[in-house]
Formats: sequence, structure tokens, C-alpha cells
Amino acid sequence: MAYIQTLTPLYIVKRYIERVICSILWYLNQTLTAGLG
Repeated sequence: MAYIQTLTPLYIVKRYIERVICSILWYLNQTLTAGLG
């Protein structure tokens, strides 16, 4: 049980970091497109 309790927060953090990175990449893409256009 301790293993699952430790694993779950790490999974949530991993998912959160992936979402943040995707948001940053999307924002940079929008900014570069607007700047070049």
C-alpha cells in the first residue's frame, strides 16, 4: 500500500509538469508565429 501512496503523487506531478510544458510550448509557438507573421 505504501508503494501506491508514494506512486500516486509522483504520477500527478508528472501529468502536471507535462501540461505545463505543453502550455509553454503552445505559448511560444503562438508568439513566434505572431512575431514572424
